[in-house]
Amino acid sequence: MEYTKPLTNKTLASPAANADALPGAAPIDAHIAARLKALRAERSLTLQDLAAGSGVSRAMISKIERAEASATAALLHKLCTALGISLSDLLAPAHSQPSAIMRRSQRMRWQDPATGFVRETVTPRIPRSQVEVVAVTLPPQATVQYGPSVAGDAAHPSALTSSGYGQHIIAQTDGLRITQHGALGQNTLTTDLMAGDALFMWAQERFAFENLLGTPCQYLVVIEHRP
Repeated sequence: MEYTKPLTNKTLASPAANADALPGAAPIDAHIAARLKALRAERSLTLQDLAAGSGVSRAMISKIERAEASATAALLHKLCTALGISLSDLLAPAHSQPSAIMRRSQRMRWQDPATGFVRETVTPRIPRSQVEVVAVTLPPQATVQYGPSVAGDAAHPSALTSSGYGQHIIAQTDGLRITQHGALGQNTLTTDLMAGDALFMWAQERFAFENLLGTPCQYLVVIEHRP
């Protein structure tokens, strides 16, 4: 499999996101900034409310909403969990009309600035469907770690409600290692997947994806949202 240099965030934003870009900000950062602020306002949450529910500092959330910081996958996971949405919902163009078909050219692609992994939404988000499919490319020997927001952590109860979701991981290449941590870091489970293997897991757990090889690792994530 040929490996190409990871795309930059400037090339991953959709035309709709480019239209609302803040001066001096990368288009994808500007899009995330506007969407995050709008979604927070829709829920009548202050910066402090979201900070308390996500475990992300108020100052960092403010920087993201001003497009002064490029949020990592781990950080966006916490914010999305606290807001009860998926990352696909956050990345989707604002005011987009639901459609049963998504053309390849319409896929939203995003690169994590911390690890370089690329996430691409494969299927459309339809209100009546609780399933979406995402394709991920993890660079050689890279690791991306996720942790639950405060709302998803039993040790830190919160007024915010986390929707939670299950995810089926389907390895398309060899070398994928998934590590799941239970509450307070207990009951750690490590699973190595080869091409064609699959694993189901709940996303509210602390977990990490690691590419053990010196070549890119690709996998699909079938996300099953709770109603």
